[in-house]
Amino acid sequence: MKKVILFALLALLSLPAHARWFLGGNVAMWYDTKPELFTFTLLPEFGYEFNEKCAVGGQVGFSVAAHNNYSTGAGVIAPFFRYTFWSNDIIAFDLRTTLGFSFSDVLVASEASVSPYIRFTPHEHFDVYLKLGTAGFFYTDNSCRFGFGADSNNFGLGCAYRF
Repeated sequence: MKKVILFALLALLSLPAHARWFLGGNVAMWYDTKPELFTFTLLPEFGYEFNEKCAVGGQVGFSVAAHNNYSTGAGVIAPFFRYTFWSNDIIAFDLRTTLGFSFSDVLVASEASVSPYIRFTPHEHFDVYLKLGTAGFFYTDNSCRFGFGADSNNFGLGCAYRF
């Protein structure tokens, strides 16, 4: 037992100086004109930056959909990996790979996607980010689709606080 505790302590002490936790969230709204479907999604997120380039995290939240006189809600779980391929002190360009699941009573949808992000850093501990589209594979109980999109349905706005 002493060896396990000592090993865990040494592992924590050997983390890079940049490594830190972050907490934030994402808000998205979609309106589809064909079935007249409106959705609203709120996804708080948490994660860990290993260094200036790589981070892992997850989003856990909910989504509400309204169609004519009917509305329903679903929970969302979406772990992700973020890679920053260019950054300076104020702006960064990221790619985020997400494996997402949404469910109500049963699994409703899943996705495997890659999304480009622009991240603004007005303060050392605070980020505002904009999702610029999505490319990936999406599965629901009655359809499969894949491809990419950069229209208004694939944009998202969020923020994060780094500890």
